[in-house]
Amino acid sequence: MIAIDTIRKISISLFLILSIDSANAQFNESIRTGRPGQADDPFAVGTNVFQTETGLDAGGFKLKDKNYKGSFLVPNTFLRFGMSEHFDLNCVLEFRADHFDSYGRKTDFGGLSALNLGARINLTEGEGFFPASGLQISLKLPFLGYQYEKDYVAPKIVFLSGGKLTERLAVLVNLGIDYNGFDSKPNGLYVLNFAYTISNSLGIFIENYASFTEDYFENHWDAGLGYTVNSNLQLDLFGGAGSNDGRVDYFASLGFSWRIHNKDLK
Repeated sequence: MIAIDTIRKISISLFLILSIDSANAQFNESIRTGRPGQADDPFAVGTNVFQTETGLDAGGFKLKDKNYKGSFLVPNTFLRFGMSEHFDLNCVLEFRADHFDSYGRKTDFGGLSALNLGARINLTEGEGFFPASGLQISLKLPFLGYQYEKDYVAPKIVFLSGGKLTERLAVLVNLGIDYNGFDSKPNGLYVLNFAYTISNSLGIFIENYASFTEDYFENHWDAGLGYTVNSNLQLDLFGGAGSNDGRVDYFASLGFSWRIHNKDLK
């Protein structure tokens, strides 16, 4: 459950950060995107830039006793609009189709499974060995499909950091807290992403990510590649898996990121 005071404090913080002068920031010549992978970079998309990061995920899980398993198909999109060079507003839309097989009994359902409103705030741009940093603040709304409804508006706050280790190797680190929308106990989360640039058009990555509380630790790995078609369009393919407490999860994702700037409309 999120208190009204918490929402008020977040709103005031966003207003103050949006008021910071961003005249020295520059529009990035090549698209910056959170795809492929779980890690988010610390940058906003840029003033008057609209960007979509869209994918189709397919995967499933199976338990150790093999009598309970499931699969899913999830089209999803992350929409972003730059209010300034340091600040963008964003929205997550996710639809889901689930299939479960429990001791031979099959169940299917689906619907809107995620509706998040948020903001990306770039705090520092980074220079040399000093990493760039930022925040992603999201509110997960409970107005979802019947099987995915939550009881409360739930916040998710993630600190984002990243920089180059060498000319071709970069690292992204995400650390945050995530409320589930049913109680007041947050999960911790982290993502550690290593990305390697093969050429101007092609890059690969590997990352480890986890969600945890005092009682459990759920760990996963994924890897993949991104292909930059031009400065405004990137295609990607990646997949991953995790094994935790007798449950094996796996997935693959295919998607693209595309942006348009007001200068492109002229």
